[in-house]
Amino acid sequence: MDYLHATDPARIKDLYDEAVLFDRISSASVLTGEVLIATGIYLAFLRHPPPSRLGLALEPSRCAVSLRF
Repeated sequence: MDYLHATDPARIKDLYDEAVLFDRISSASVLTGEVLIATGIYLAFLRHPPPSRLGLALEPSRCAVSLRF
């Protein structure tokens, strides 16, 4: 908000443009954080894990390995 206290018109324009740039960067940062939080919640709690492609069974009566494509 330095542009509010400046007296030179060219300096006011430069400071205002800088303030607008920083405002847009902060808005993008907040939106990115919200997207990352939503993605983390989805991956941690809502998404079902994919089925395992490799299976291993070790029992006294059998020993088996399966690989699915």
